[in-house]
Amino acid sequence: MNYKKPNIFFYRLTQGLAWFIATFVFHRKFVRNEIKGKKGPFVVIANHQAKLDFTTLIGATSRPMSIVVSNSFYQSMPIKKLLDYLGMIPKQQFQTTITDLKNAENLVNGSTVRTLGYNTYNDGGGAFYKVRTVTNDDVENDMDIIELYDNYLVAELLTDGKLNVKTFGAVGDGVFDNTDIIREAIAYCKRKNTSLYFPIGIYNVNGNYTIDFSLKIEGDHVGNWHYNTDNLSNSLLFASVINDINDSEDDPEYYLFNCDTNNKGCIEINNLHIQGQNNTHSCINLVHAGWTFYSNNLTIDNYWYKAINTLTQYDSNIDNLTIERCGKGIYNTKPQYAITLGRYNVTETNTNAIHINNLHMEFCRYYMNFDINQDISINNSI
Repeated sequence: MNYKKPNIFFYRLTQGLAWFIATFVFHRKFVRNEIKGKKGPFVVIANHQAKLDFTTLIGATSRPMSIVVSNSFYQSMPIKKLLDYLGMIPKQQFQTTITDLKNAENLVNGSTVRTLGYNTYNDGGGAFYKVRTVTNDDVENDMDIIELYDNYLVAELLTDGKLNVKTFGAVGDGVFDNTDIIREAIAYCKRKNTSLYFPIGIYNVNGNYTIDFSLKIEGDHVGNWHYNTDNLSNSLLFASVINDINDSEDDPEYYLFNCDTNNKGCIEINNLHIQGQNNTHSCINLVHAGWTFYSNNLTIDNYWYKAINTLTQYDSNIDNLTIERCGKGIYNTKPQYAITLGRYNVTETNTNAIHINNLHMEFCRYYMNFDINQDISINNSI
């Protein structure tokens, strides 16, 4: 990533040596007409087989060049210092992370750059960024707005309508605390009208989230199957898991996801596994969460209180839902059901037209509670 300007003395010395060997040893002549007199930057792409072929590239043009060489060649050469003087760049420098991006000294306003990881190379957090001048509205957060070496420039994240949480620095290893990162990611999705994507992994969270806008949350959950929750590391290979480790609240009305769009949006959750730890709170609350809540291939496991609660929710389709070990507790003498369908208050209309297909529930104490509803259908359930 970092541009190396060749040392002109050593470069010219090597250039002269290359010319001498080509002319008097191999009886060859360099032809430089293609770039003679040209101004501005240029790129030479050459496929070479011999390790020292870069010397012929140096001899091929009178203009100094920075040459990318394989990292294995760079590390194997006993003349690394001379290679640095010649402006050689080992390829590993282009396996860029956010740190590399921030330290790059040669970025140009208006250019597009790419990282190949967030914390480390190939960690899944690579992304494209637009380099632009900083504005008074920019909040440099190492997520969507990256502070650069040049204080007058920032790198702004480019997305294609879907935000990968790893490009914000999330780590799905079942250890790292992603609470604040996911909160910032949800806020970004609201500003940019994008969906939120969790690649396969285990994302620990220790808090809760309010969603008051249309949002699609999706993962790579391969199917509804029984996870060994005593050894969630198996899920690293098979599913996108949000691992709720927060147990500071003893309240069935405290939810991991509290969704209320005031009936002006649509929440969608697909291919996701939400894992509780016998938490003494609930998982998903849908209150005025749009005219259509849609979910496909969602698993919720091990919440002491409710898995899904709806209050004045309309026209929703929930497919391939698995709920395990939820609805086990009593709070203020009232059983807390794994699935509760109701209305917000007595002045509002009922929950209406909720369609659940392929529902699987087990190991719950209190399974379902329907409180003043109409047009509820549950099909193909066990």
